[in-house]
This record gives sequence, structure tokens and C-alpha cells, in this order.
Amino acid sequence: SLGSYAIWILIGVIYYKFVENWRYSTAFFYAIEAGLSIGFCDPTERTDPSRLFTVVYVLLGSSVIVGSLGGLGNELL
Repeated sequence: SLGSYAIWILIGVIYYKFVENWRYSTAFFYAIEAGLSIGFCDPTERTDPSRLFTVVYVLLGSSVIVGSLGGLGNELL
């Protein structure tokens, strides 16, 4: 659902804001960018735990996105 997608993005924003010390706008951008396109670009994580978080975030995010699209498809049909 849309709510689970929003929570997923919020988790990414909070992590990148407080662990990587990025501004909220940068954290939001990266949470969306890494989560939707696996776009490891600028900015980049500085630590191995942050890189591991991003890998898990991307893998879980694909499930959230597919679930959200499936729910949307059910509502439309």
C-alpha cells in the first residue's frame, strides 16, 4: 500500500539523516534514488555499515514497491 511505501522512504530518510549526517533534502533524495534505481552515485555512503544498510534497503524496497503496485492493481480491478 501507499502507506508502507511512505514508511519505507521515511526509514531511509531518517537513517541517512542521522547516520550519514546529511541534510533532510539530501537524505530524501538518496532514499528515493537508491531505493528506486539502485543509483549508487553522489552522495555516497562513507561507511561499510551504511553501504550494507543501503543494500538491504534496496532489497526490501523492491518488495515494498511490488506489494504497493499489486495492491493498486487489485483496487483498479
